[in-house]
Amino acid sequence: MFHHPARPELAVLQPGITAAARLPLFGGLAFMGFGLLCLYLERRAWRRVRPAAEAGT
Repeated sequence: MFHHPARPELAVLQPGITAAARLPLFGGLAFMGFGLLCLYLERRAWRRVRPAAEAGT
């Protein structure tokens, strides 16, 4: 058991990050990455379409 000498309420049985704690982290990063990819592709497509729409008006 590990504890903080000045604050004994901060104690853990094993220090470190377990595999069960990494799964939500990497899952969240994957969802965020997918969202950023979609945002990037949408903005890129909008830049391609917008000049053509302005030229037609």
